[in-house]
Amino acid sequence: MAKQNEKLQQENFSEDVNTETSQTEEKAVVEDNAAKIEENDIKEEKIVTAQGLDAEQYDVSKPWVDGEKVEEEDELHGIEIKYDLAGSEVKKALKVFQKKTIFKKNMIYTVILAILFLLYLQMLYKDPNSTVAMILAPLCVAVIGFIWYLPARHIKATAQAVELNHDTFRIEICAEGILLNEQNGKYLISYNKPTTKCMELKEIFVICVSQKQVFAIPKRCIPSDKMDEVKKLLKDGLRDKYEVIDQ
Repeated sequence: MAKQNEKLQQENFSEDVNTETSQTEEKAVVEDNAAKIEENDIKEEKIVTAQGLDAEQYDVSKPWVDGEKVEEEDELHGIEIKYDLAGSEVKKALKVFQKKTIFKKNMIYTVILAILFLLYLQMLYKDPNSTVAMILAPLCVAVIGFIWYLPARHIKATAQAVELNHDTFRIEICAEGILLNEQNGKYLISYNKPTTKCMELKEIFVICVSQKQVFAIPKRCIPSDKMDEVKKLLKDGLRDKYEVIDQ
């Protein structure tokens, strides 16, 4: 009888130990999952302040600030938008921007170089041994190729860089302009700047703030109940510099 009691006590003790171990392991798993969830939340909430696409230079975008610094006592509030960018959205934005800015300039250069090319061909026709014509005629063709190749290459490189980074950005649309929250303070890009304009596409807002810098804000990142208000702020602030493009 004593042996049976001792055996029962040992079994009960073993069950208690196993139960306690199981509870400890379960608690550790729960804590580990909670830590992972918290870590993911932190990653999702990490906002990259430096933003904007370098739209004309033929290298990958760099962080930049181009606006008036807002002092702490100046209370500026607007509609905050947290957004990320897909490569296809970057391509659309930069293509539209280039079409509005450098396309005309590139066309003029192309026409001039094409005329020079024809003149050099005529020179070769008259004098097949003309060294100047033999060098400059192919050079005109090469320059025309680079004029159109470099912007296309820049768009592709910028889109790839944005897709690799997976960054989330934050911007505020205010009645006074575009408000940027940078690491060293807030900066306002006023609607009154001659270079500030907006092109509204079907899926994205392309806000140009200079001849080289542009913001691309996808409509999918703007809450549906705020969309009309965002459009109104941009239209009222930019007036004739606001353009709707069906693309």
